[in-house]
Amino acid sequence: MSLSASQIAALGSIFGDRELLLDPVYRNACSTDASFYRLVPKAVLRPSQPDQIQKLLTMAEKQRLKLTFRGGGTSLSGQAISSEVLVMLQGQGFSKLQVLDEGGAICSGPANRGGLLNAYLRPWGRQIGPDPASLEAATLGGILANNASGMCCGTRANSYATLSSLVFILADGYRLDSGHPQAEARFRAERPDLAQGLMDLRQRILEKPAWVEIIQRKYRIKNTSGYSLNSFLDFDTPLQILIHLLIGSEGTLGFIESATLKTLPNLAHKASAFAVFSSLHAAAQAAAQIGEMGASAIEIMDDQSLNAAGQFGALTANEPFHGQAALLIEFAASQEEALQLAVKEPSRYLSSFGLKNPAPFSTDAGQRDAWWAMRKKLFPFVGGRRPQGNALLTEDVCVQPDRMADLILDVKAIFAQHQLPDHVIFGHAKDGNLHFVLYLDLVQSAGLDRYARMMDELCHTVAKTYGGSLKAEHGTGRNIAPFLELEWGSQLYDVMRAVKQLLDPHGILNPGVLINDDPHVHLQNIKVDPPVDPLIDRCMDCGFCERVCPSRELTLSPRQRINVLRCLGKDELQRARYPLEQTCAADGMCAQACPLDIDTGKMIKKRRAQQKRGKCVWASLAQSHFGAVRHTARLSLKMVALFSKNPLSKRVVSTAAKHLAGYDISSGLPPAQERLSLPKGPEGPNPVLYFPSCVNLTLGNGKSRDPLPHAVVKLLAHGGFSAFCPPELLNQCCGTPFFSKGFPDSGFAAQDRLFSILEKHTDRGRIPVVCDVSPCAYEMTHREKGSSVVVQDLIAFLAENLNRFAFNTRDLAVLHPTCSATKSGLVPAFRQVMGAAAQAVEIPHHWNCCGMAGDRGWLVPELVASAIQSEAAEAEFMDQAQKAAFLSSCKTCELAMSRSGRTYESYVYFLLDRMTKKEVSSCS
Repeated sequence: MSLSASQIAALGSIFGDRELLLDPVYRNACSTDASFYRLVPKAVLRPSQPDQIQKLLTMAEKQRLKLTFRGGGTSLSGQAISSEVLVMLQGQGFSKLQVLDEGGAICSGPANRGGLLNAYLRPWGRQIGPDPASLEAATLGGILANNASGMCCGTRANSYATLSSLVFILADGYRLDSGHPQAEARFRAERPDLAQGLMDLRQRILEKPAWVEIIQRKYRIKNTSGYSLNSFLDFDTPLQILIHLLIGSEGTLGFIESATLKTLPNLAHKASAFAVFSSLHAAAQAAAQIGEMGASAIEIMDDQSLNAAGQFGALTANEPFHGQAALLIEFAASQEEALQLAVKEPSRYLSSFGLKNPAPFSTDAGQRDAWWAMRKKLFPFVGGRRPQGNALLTEDVCVQPDRMADLILDVKAIFAQHQLPDHVIFGHAKDGNLHFVLYLDLVQSAGLDRYARMMDELCHTVAKTYGGSLKAEHGTGRNIAPFLELEWGSQLYDVMRAVKQLLDPHGILNPGVLINDDPHVHLQNIKVDPPVDPLIDRCMDCGFCERVCPSRELTLSPRQRINVLRCLGKDELQRARYPLEQTCAADGMCAQACPLDIDTGKMIKKRRAQQKRGKCVWASLAQSHFGAVRHTARLSLKMVALFSKNPLSKRVVSTAAKHLAGYDISSGLPPAQERLSLPKGPEGPNPVLYFPSCVNLTLGNGKSRDPLPHAVVKLLAHGGFSAFCPPELLNQCCGTPFFSKGFPDSGFAAQDRLFSILEKHTDRGRIPVVCDVSPCAYEMTHREKGSSVVVQDLIAFLAENLNRFAFNTRDLAVLHPTCSATKSGLVPAFRQVMGAAAQAVEIPHHWNCCGMAGDRGWLVPELVASAIQSEAAEAEFMDQAQKAAFLSSCKTCELAMSRSGRTYESYVYFLLDRMTKKEVSSCS
């Protein structure tokens, strides 16, 4: 069923056309989270301001409209999807952020991702307590809604334990800031029904010592099954009980508009050890003892995990592991001396075991990162190798740490009984928190039956045999809702029902999640992922890609594009070209964030190529006559500049540009570059072949600056290098625009011709080649065919030879690294080079792809506007605080970022302006 006309009208009175989405494209795009369920919502809402939420809830209460709020969608148990109305929280309206008390606390809106909060806290040496593996992708709203924890925080520093205050809105639209000095009194006066109801429930629990004992026992370990009943014991005022009930409630009791959390010290000095034990029990025994010694994290991995690590190359072994287990241990301290003292006793203790490998504690960042990368890759590795159509299942449970090894063996026996050999078991050993990852065909009835029997046995074993938590940190969701009564007993489960009835009597918030009367809900709405393209078929919907996508708030994210391709038919996809293809920057940054290295942009380029087969002849002509194309572009820019002086002719030119090239030039175009004269051959020692990109040969500056190619030659000369550019190179292309437009054959042909010229003029690679634009340098350095020519991004070349240059340091340099420089790992080098000439170097926390993607920013200017908004706001703040220069390493990115109101230019000019006179004179 769809929404009624009156419901749509009511929503339309609150939300605009871009906020209320009824199109099947967007509804299917948002039909999954990171779980194995799929529910297609009747509508998707993208509110822009928090005040819309209060209006929405007030209206929904009257219309009986059911709502599910969603942040990063990294939930693993199906709590962030809905068959009703899905409310997506993103954008600046939900991204307020303020560091308080010199880092002692942080106040944030629900749309900020956990990693961003830590980035803001880093200058104070602080961090938030929750540290889930999805921290970079999960939003604060989701972290709070699931009471997320992680590898280190346990129960002492999770969302519940570090909560200071909330601004919340309840199901009927009632809004309150619990941090206000009079909040408690206001709540009692304005909502006596709720205040009394909560206190009555508290009294009901306190009158039953057996209930109190159960709650206390169950919250001594991690537990996110059901509502946070510990709030009734930990607090004695209704408002404090309420805000702590909201933590872990998965959006079923109210909406969190903002939260203030207490923070923890970020201990900078760390040492890790990786130890393989002869048995699970030996590993568990060691984990318990080392936990008592103060380890910040202890991860356990079973033999299947170790064998998986061997398969993806993180471990080497002479034979498969069988029965063994490993611990990955980390200690942290504020000082190096304290760290060395902290690992002394654990080192001696580990040496008393008959370990299968030496296990010294290492402070080497590279070694530590490799170990932790191995642990974190277990989940995506299993997900990536699942057969087509199989669901990826992951559950997390918790028991007393001293019973962990026995539970692992029992779980292995359950998996064997139900013929589930392809699994890994790992987890946070210090807390007794285990994760199981496996895949299973849930489409066939036999597979679904097997899963149902396995879940029944697993839940009974964990809850009854071990008295454990069926959910430790992933939240209840749809998958565990049928088993809550089994874990808590009917009486405490009735208390949870009473909480839901008190705060959401009409059941409008996240229906079906957490409290559900259907004992088979966990077996319904299983998603099926049909094969689409090998480039994307392994996608497991984790959502890690979304934070780096420039179109995520305009149209679709990579995960959503993949969902659209999986769900819609050919005709529907043709109608969906704008959100699916035209607004995709195809920058490849999604692969950087994806645990499986899936590049959705590459798939989009492939689709563009398939749709442009009939135009290949024009692309071939363009690449073979590239000099003429470039000169035509320069001439066109001159004509635009000439005609734009008159308002009428400017309108004619804009219309023509839109009709002929699809370009929206309302935001303006740069002037044409003047004809350049560059050294044709080396004129001194240390020759460097300089390949200026067509962008810098075509687009000028429009101010009293040297053309960038001239500035590059001067800069290199200051370092003692003789830069030259043979004239025939001025009419060559690296292939980037052809690859981006979907003409790979023309791209390869252009590259082949370019490299044959480079080989001739570099004495077959003896002379280095530098390129002045990061995207072009990336395409050249990642060329599929081998070559003797050594090509470097100018940034990398300067970093390697930085000792040849001298600068007067001044001003703040605010950098916008290009996607290509980021993918090439050049951001540290960029910081290093600019740090030699600036008093300080900053990259905004909200850095993201600018959406320009070559010329896409003129084809779809709204993509740039959406992509840069958060980074632009941060850049404005930086500009107000200190005199700043805004810099990048690609002309088109500089043009895109300049739409923010700050003028961005090439970093080359910044370096030239700060060259010391001594350096200039010595190199002239």
